[in-house]
Amino acid sequence: MINNYCILVCDHYKKELESIVDAEPLKGITVGSFPARCGRPPIKKDELTALRKNLGEFDRTLVLGGCCIADLYNEELTDDNNFYCKKVKQCNYLIADPFMVDFYMQNGGYLLTSGWLENWKKHINEWGFEKAGAQEFVKESIREMVLLDTGVVPKSAQLLQDLSAYLQLSVKSVPVGTAYFSLFVEKIITQWQQEKYDKNEGEFQKQLAEYAMVFDMVAKSTKSVNEAEVIDHITDMVSMLFAPDIISYLPLYDGK
Repeated sequence: MINNYCILVCDHYKKELESIVDAEPLKGITVGSFPARCGRPPIKKDELTALRKNLGEFDRTLVLGGCCIADLYNEELTDDNNFYCKKVKQCNYLIADPFMVDFYMQNGGYLLTSGWLENWKKHINEWGFEKAGAQEFVKESIREMVLLDTGVVPKSAQLLQDLSAYLQLSVKSVPVGTAYFSLFVEKIITQWQQEKYDKNEGEFQKQLAEYAMVFDMVAKSTKSVNEAEVIDHITDMVSMLFAPDIISYLPLYDGK
C-alpha cells in the first residue's frame, strides 16, 4: 500500500482517478482535484499549494493536466520542491491512447469525459449561449460529440442522449475503461518508488561498507603485538569514522 503520495487532477477526471487508486498497486494514494480550467487561465501555484495543504502532508505530489497546468510545468512550486507536474499535450491523453484521441478530433469529433458529461448543462451555459445559439454554434464547428467512456458514471448513456437531443447533434460513446489511465499513473509512481529504493539501497551499501571497515580494523587491532600498534589502529579507526581535527590519546596506569 502506498500512503505517502498525493495526486491532483482537474474535476473532469477525478472519478477516474479515484477508481484506479482504489485498487492495487495504487491503493492508498490520496486524491485531490481542482476546478477545470478549459478555456480559462491556467491554475496558479498558490492555489495548488493551498489545496495540497488542506489534504495533508506527503512525500511527493503529482499534478496531472494539460493546458490547465501550463504555467506550472517545470516550475518549482514549493521550497521543498516535492510537487511534480506531468503535462500532456491534450488532456484526454491521460485516459486514452493519443492516436485514437487525435483520430476523432481530426475527424470533427468533440471529445467528452464522464466528468464533463455529468454537468453538461452547466458547461453549455458557461459557453454563453441559449439553446438555439448552442445548436448553431456546435453545428458550425463539430461533426459529432464523442464520449470517451471510462465506465465510472453508470448513467453516461442517458446523459449522452440528453445532450444529443438538446444540441440536435449526433453523439458516439467509445468505451476506453480506466486501464490506460492506471498504467499512465503507475509508470510515474513506479519511477518514484524505484528512485526511493535506489537511494535507500545506496545508503544501505554505504552503511555496510562502514561496518566492514570497522570490523576489519577491530580484527587488525586484536592481532597487534604491542600497545603502540593497538593505539595506531584505534586512532586510524576514529579518524576514518568521525574525521576529527585532533585526536588525543591519554594513557591510564593503575586507573590513573
